[in-house]
Amino acid sequence: MENTETYLKKLQLEAKKQRIEADLKALNENDSMTMVAPEVEQGPTESIFDAKPGEIIIFNFQDVTIKAQRQLDDLFKITDASESKKLKEGDYVKIQGNDLLQKGKKLKFVILRQALNYESNPLSSWKVIKNR
Repeated sequence: MENTETYLKKLQLEAKKQRIEADLKALNENDSMTMVAPEVEQGPTESIFDAKPGEIIIFNFQDVTIKAQRQLDDLFKITDASESKKLKEGDYVKIQGNDLLQKGKKLKFVILRQALNYESNPLSSWKVIKNR
């Protein structure tokens, strides 16, 4: 029996396949000789927050591609920034403002970069206070 995640992915791919087939049918039925450059399918508008913690989003900006792994809330870890002049691999960024993934939109990243290393004295004891 397939797991739920695999089943959902199959459903998404089937829906995408049906949209593509419908688009092809519409193009074939069009008698116009006008050639229109196909637009890359973006699908429904998504939010960067649709990614679950641990998932990676690949951002293709003009002249720069970066990969970021969702951590928690609006925090992402940069996993590949080889083309970026401002970001470095291992940086953490908070996304502010626009969270929609739409062609032409800009994102604002607040870069959180390690500034100092600190090593404590040896641990001698600890206590965990549990929520009740």
